[in-house]
Amino acid sequence: MEQIRKKFCTEENKTKTEDEKTTDNKEICKSGQNLTSDVLYIIFKYLNYFDLSSASHVCRSWSDVANHEKKTRGPSCFVRKAKDMKYITSSGENYNKKLIDCVRIKPTISINFSVGNESFISQGCHTGYLPYDCDLVSLNTHGTVINNEETQEDNDNIACMLFPEVPNINVSMYTFNIHNWKRTKKVYPLKFKSMFKVSDKDPETKCMILLCDWNGRVIASNILRALKNGLKASKTFVWGGIAKNLIVCATENNKRTCKRTSNCAAITIIGTKMKVWTILLDSKCNTKKLVEDKLKAFKEEIQLKRHSIGFMFACCVRGLNMFDEPHVESTIFKALFPKVPLVGCFGDGEFGKRITNEKSRRKRWQFVNSVSTSFMILTYDT
Repeated sequence: MEQIRKKFCTEENKTKTEDEKTTDNKEICKSGQNLTSDVLYIIFKYLNYFDLSSASHVCRSWSDVANHEKKTRGPSCFVRKAKDMKYITSSGENYNKKLIDCVRIKPTISINFSVGNESFISQGCHTGYLPYDCDLVSLNTHGTVINNEETQEDNDNIACMLFPEVPNINVSMYTFNIHNWKRTKKVYPLKFKSMFKVSDKDPETKCMILLCDWNGRVIASNILRALKNGLKASKTFVWGGIAKNLIVCATENNKRTCKRTSNCAAITIIGTKMKVWTILLDSKCNTKKLVEDKLKAFKEEIQLKRHSIGFMFACCVRGLNMFDEPHVESTIFKALFPKVPLVGCFGDGEFGKRITNEKSRRKRWQFVNSVSTSFMILTYDT
C-alpha cells in the first residue's frame, strides 16, 4: 500500500512539473507577443548580423523589424588584433565571439589591411567569421588607416572593411597571378574595357578597386591601360595601389579556396543607386594647408546618400615622413566627412585619376602615381 501511494505521488509531481513547464512556455510566448516594435527596434540595434538573421525567422513582426534594421546598416570598419583572427577556421569552428560581434552586416566583400605582420597574411584562409560566399582580400602594407588614425610602424592590428550586399549594386572580384597572366591577358582587359564602356544614357555608376603586390603591378598596368578611355568618363572611377603582399580567399564552385599566389585583385562595384567620387593628392600637395584646401574643394562636389564608405591609399613616404606629425590626411578627411568611415593603407604606388596638364586643351590622364594619396568615397541608398 505504501508503494502504491509513493508511485501516485511521483506521477502527480511529474504531471505538475509538465504543467508548470507548459505554463512557463505560454508565458514566454505571451511576453514575446507583447514586445512592441519600438522595443524590438532598440533590442535589434545591438545584435550582430548572425543573431539578427536568426531573429528574423521567429515571426513576421520580428522579420519586419529585422529587415528594417538591416537597411539602416551600411559598410563597416573595425580594428582587431591578429591573434583574435588567427584561430578562426573556414568551417566556423573555434570562432572568436568578439570578432563575430563586429560583423554588423552581411558582407559581400571584405578587405583586410595589416602592417609588418606577414605571419597573418601567410596563415591561409581566415574567413570563418564571414558568410561562406563572402570574398576576402588581405594586404600586408607599410601602414594602416582606420578613420582618423594612421599607423606606419609594425604592430599587431588588422584594419578590416566589410561591404554589404546591396540591392541594385553588383560586386564582383577577379584575381590574377603573374604565371597565368600571359594566357589571360587577352581576355580580361577586353572584358573590363567592355564593362566600363559608358554612354550618356547609361544609368550605372562604375568603379574598380585595384590591388596588387610588386609582381602584380604589370597586370594592374595592363588593366588600367585597357580601362583608360572608359575611366575618362564622369561615371567611372578607380582606386587602389601596390602593397607588399596579397592573398585572396574566395569561393569557387562551392568551395572555399585561398589563392596565396595571387598577385592582383580587381573588385568591380557597379550600381544604379550609388555615387562615387575620387581625388588624388599628388607630390606637390605636401603641406597640411594644401591637403586641407584640396579636400575642402573636394567636399563641395559631394552629395552623400544614406550609406557611405571612404578609402585612402597613400604612398609610404607620406604621412609622418612628409608632414612631421601623425594622422594629418586622415584627420582632415574625418573633420570634413565625420559620418563617413575611412579605411586604407600605405603602399608603394597609388591608382587614381589625375590630369597631368590641366591647362592644355588636350588633357593627359595618368592612373598610376607615386608620392601621392588616393581618396575615394562611395555612397548609396538602399
